[in-house]
Amino acid sequence: MSSKEIEKVRNSQHPHKRMDVFNKIFKRRMEGAIASKTSENLTSKSFTGWMEEVIMCLEEIETNLENYPLNQRLTVWDLHTGKPIRMNRKKFQKSLKNILHSLLKFNKWLIKTLDHLNGFERKIAGETFAHVTDVTKNIKNIIEMAGGTVLKVPVPTKVNKNNNT
Repeated sequence: MSSKEIEKVRNSQHPHKRMDVFNKIFKRRMEGAIASKTSENLTSKSFTGWMEEVIMCLEEIETNLENYPLNQRLTVWDLHTGKPIRMNRKKFQKSLKNILHSLLKFNKWLIKTLDHLNGFERKIAGETFAHVTDVTKNIKNIIEMAGGTVLKVPVPTKVNKNNNT
């Protein structure tokens, strides 16, 4: 992540705000990866470079999700006020649903794109697909644990047999 993005994450101490920041970061990486495969590729970064950044972003999202357990009190303190931060489950669910929407959109694109990739691009796209699928499942579970509902949108668990995933 860039130093500006790291600062935004640090300044977003409430769980729902932090997840909103991560969604924006993820969407920028997703859009970069998609743009790198279009005929109007105006990005300076390669497709594999973007995919590596997508994976790192997904790992950050997972790490942060682990820091916000729903079954116990948060042990997070506001750095500016020194007061404890409370979990707002409704806002947290909404932010997770926004991430979920982004993940599903990216997975849909990945499934279509995998058929047109070869070599290392295909390998890293398959790895990214697996990460996106895992994070999608985790987020769906967390939304339901928080008392929310998730539309019955199927999470792709595998791509066609030619994609090696």
